[in-house]
Amino acid sequence: MEGALAAYQEAVTIFGSSCNYYSLGSCLQALGKIEEAVEAWKACVDIDFTYNAAHANLAHAYAFVLKKPELALNHYDIALFMNPEDGQTLFHCGVFFESMGKLQAATKMYEDAVANGIDHAQKKLESVRERLSAK
Repeated sequence: MEGALAAYQEAVTIFGSSCNYYSLGSCLQALGKIEEAVEAWKACVDIDFTYNAAHANLAHAYAFVLKKPELALNHYDIALFMNPEDGQTLFHCGVFFESMGKLQAATKMYEDAVANGIDHAQKKLESVRERLSAK
């Protein structure tokens, strides 16, 4: 993986495209270097704001690793505005809302995730509905 990292770092030096920065960020994430991955994904969206996968990765990193919920929500909003049928992003946004205790919002995200082919969201949806009905 270190060889891939060196190759991606060289690629962004030679041609700093959004795709190269996105790939660098993904490689850094795989190596557990989340802060550096975030910087690469931010560079990606600075070049191409519509790079949806980078917004989704930023949202996930901010939500679950860096614990910056405002930034996470901002990037989830952008990613889902650009692709409201992205089942994985809907699912992860549901997990984020659930972790924040926003069960109604989580329910909606899980429902949409299921509707967009994310079968494992069904279990989360059922769990959240049970918690809501118990209140």
